[in-house]
Amino acid sequence: MPQPDAPAAALATPAGGRPPVAVVTGATSGIGFESARALTRLGFEVVVVGRDPARIRAAVDGLRALGTVPPAAPIRADLSSLAEVRAAAARIRADHPRVDRLVNCAGAIFGRREETAEGHERTWALNVLSPYLLTRELAPTLRAAGGGARVVNVASAAHRGQHLDLADPEGRARYRGWSAYGRSKLALILLTAAFARREPAEVVSYLSVHPGFVRSRFGANDRSAAGWGLRAAMLLAISPKRAARTVVAAAVDPGLGSATGSYVVRSRVAQPSRAALDTTVGDRLWELVGATTGA
Repeated sequence: MPQPDAPAAALATPAGGRPPVAVVTGATSGIGFESARALTRLGFEVVVVGRDPARIRAAVDGLRALGTVPPAAPIRADLSSLAEVRAAAARIRADHPRVDRLVNCAGAIFGRREETAEGHERTWALNVLSPYLLTRELAPTLRAAGGGARVVNVASAAHRGQHLDLADPEGRARYRGWSAYGRSKLALILLTAAFARREPAEVVSYLSVHPGFVRSRFGANDRSAAGWGLRAAMLLAISPKRAARTVVAAAVDPGLGSATGSYVVRSRVAQPSRAALDTTVGDRLWELVGATTGA
């Protein structure tokens, strides 16, 4: 597959001569920005979705400086808010009748249990409810790509050893930051496979990825002892640029397009945990998240 620093690739150009469109959440730093950068170099018009206006401007300027395809108008949204996810999706639909790639990269870990204004635990809201809802809201534009569209959900090997408690998915009875994060990534892998079971790969393909243990701002919101330890461990982590290779492979590698529902590690299909393969739990989770988001 083309590497993130490769020159613009010969991608299928949509009718009307416009470049293919890629929506990337969490695109203002770390893996998200490097993925957006790589996709821009590969010929995509990238829609940067982020929360901080200054970081959004810096990301857009960085993509524009590549001198390939200019980025699209960015979207500012706090994706832990379902209302803001819907508003962001409405903006994207209005600006882009078709979307060829959706990369759900935004995510975080929180050491203490906090709730959003809508009453959802923040890790669950940002890492699970948000990518599910944005994907459902953008379904018409993904299908309008005419086949070959892909959704890439950035998960994590932290899902291993975790199990979902569907009676209390948001940790109201008991909360530990790292476990909540791992369960959220397990949920995202299960939902990715659930999406794939409901739509042919020829229409939209869905993949979850583990990009590796990455040196980034991850854990900046976690002030617990585990959070400090995580930030110290970043000294041994790989760069966001290297991690983006797996994300970009899932987005563009022709060999992965038919592997819908799969979990990708180091740019190859890999086996997730046993819990991540439980389709019964996956279907129950699908119903639960659908009811929670109203999508």
